[in-house]
Amino acid sequence: MEPVFVNAKETKTDPVLFKEVDDTINWELEFPGGLIAKGKSSYSSNISFLDVKAKNGKFGLGPAYGYSGIAGYIDAIYRSIASGKKERIL
Repeated sequence: MEPVFVNAKETKTDPVLFKEVDDTINWELEFPGGLIAKGKSSYSSNISFLDVKAKNGKFGLGPAYGYSGIAGYIDAIYRSIASGKKERIL
């Protein structure tokens, strides 16, 4: 699926240190049907999480990008069971 709208902005906390590379990029993608993805990538910020917000809850990783200690979580995600009822996944 291709985005129908893209917006991004680059900022630098130290123009000398980050002379040849982007320091921080904030971006937003909008897809058909209204799905929106927002993100940030940065050398100077201590960012190490991935959050996904869905219709019935959210899930993600935190910390997400280190060499060890990556941990995931699920909050309020439901699945249908054979009876047709919804069951919370803990």
